[in-house]
Amino acid sequence: MMKRQDYKRVDFILKKIYYDLSTAGAYLGPDKLYQVLKAKGVKNVGKHSIRSWLQNQDNYSLQKPARKTFEKAKVVVAGIDDQFDADLADLSSLSKENGDSEDIYYFTTQNSSTKANIAERVIQTIKNMMFRYFTKQKTHCYIDVLQDIVKSYNATPHRSLNNIAPKDVKLADIWAYMYLKPRKMKSKRTVTPYHYKRNDIVRLSHKNMIFDRSYDEHFTREIFKISQRMRMQAICVYVIKDFMDQPVRGHFYECELQRVNKDEDALWFIHFVEKKIKKAQTKW
Repeated sequence: MMKRQDYKRVDFILKKIYYDLSTAGAYLGPDKLYQVLKAKGVKNVGKHSIRSWLQNQDNYSLQKPARKTFEKAKVVVAGIDDQFDADLADLSSLSKENGDSEDIYYFTTQNSSTKANIAERVIQTIKNMMFRYFTKQKTHCYIDVLQDIVKSYNATPHRSLNNIAPKDVKLADIWAYMYLKPRKMKSKRTVTPYHYKRNDIVRLSHKNMIFDRSYDEHFTREIFKISQRMRMQAICVYVIKDFMDQPVRGHFYECELQRVNKDEDALWFIHFVEKKIKKAQTKW
C-alpha cells in the first residue's frame, strides 16, 4: 500500500490524464498510462503505483477483463461408481416426432461455467450415432431405438479404456490403469505464493456469458472480503464473505477475484431498482 502523501500525489497526476478525454491515455490500462507518463517526463510513478490507483477506480475494476481459462483442481475419484458425470442432451427440436415429450429434469453445479466434459463427449458420440440413423431411416424418431444406441455404445471398445468396452470394465482393469500403468515423470511443481491476504477487499468475476464483450462489466459491483485461503492440489483458492459477514458458498480461484481499494464508508450508487412498494395514505 502507498503512503497517504504518495497516494495524493499519484492521484493528482493520474486524474489529470485518466479522466481527460483530450489527453493521451484517457480511460486506458496501466501499461498505456505508464507509457504516457514516461513520454511526458513524469518520474517516480511506477506501474505498481498506477495499478494500485486503478484498483480504486470503479470504471476500471468493473470492466477489467476476467481470465476465462486457468488451472483448476483435478477431480479425483476412488474407483468405479464413486462419482457420476451428467449433462443435458437437448433434443427439444425433435419433440414433435417423439410424442411431444419436452419434460426436462436436471440440476446444475454452483458454478455454471463448470462443464461436464466427459458427459458432453459421450452425448456428442450418441448424437452422431442417432443422426446417422435418422439419415438412413428417413425419420427423427429416437424413442424406440435410444436404448439400443446406448447398448451399442457400451459394447464398443474404447481407446481410453485400453480398448475395453465400458460394459466389460472390471475393478482389476481400473486398478491396473490407475496404479500399474507406467506414467511419465512430471517435474516438481513450484508452490506459488498467495496473491491475496485475509480481509483483502475483492470483486468477484461474473460468470462468462457466450456473447460477452470486452467493454461489458466483468466483475461484480458488490465487494467482498477474503475470509480464508488454502491450497487444493497446490492451487491457491479462497473463501469470501460479504460485508455482513455472511459467507459466500464455494471456493474461488485467484483469477475469479480482483483486489480493489475501497473504503467501507464510500459512496455507493444504485445500479437498478428491483422492486417498488406502494404506500397508501390513511386518514383516521
